[in-house]
Amino acid sequence: MTQDDMKLLEETCRKAEEGDAEAQYDLGLRYLQGKGVPEDEEESAKWISRAAEMGHPEAQYDLGVWYSHGLGVQQDRSEAVKWFACAAEQGHAEAQFDLALMYEEGRGGLVKDFVQSCKWYILAESQGHEWAGEKREILLKKMTSDQVAEARRLSEEFNTRQ
Repeated sequence: MTQDDMKLLEETCRKAEEGDAEAQYDLGLRYLQGKGVPEDEEESAKWISRAAEMGHPEAQYDLGVWYSHGLGVQQDRSEAVKWFACAAEQGHAEAQFDLALMYEEGRGGLVKDFVQSCKWYILAESQGHEWAGEKREILLKKMTSDQVAEARRLSEEFNTRQ
């Protein structure tokens, strides 16, 4: 590590300790990748969690993925849904897509809900998510016209709030 890299790491640690969500997220990624610090999934999860709790959407999404797969935390799909929903509400396309999957399949303690699933697919697709449109088209074949109309209404309502 160069002297500049050391200074940057020290600054990141200081900011993270002071509650800066971006610094907490950066430090969490450093622990995950072993960049300037020992590779440590649990320490990574601690910092990513702090950033997520501060409202950092990328950290919220990552934490959802980690709970979904048990990376650095105990696997807990209902906790994954919670964090995907937090990030999705902030407009995070990957979180919107993953939340749509959870609703479509009834995972993580969710009851299958094609309307909610379709809403989140529509929103993810509108941001250019690679598979959201294809998944939405498949889902539409399982839905009534009233359900489709409701999903569209909910997605439009979401967009007006943003």
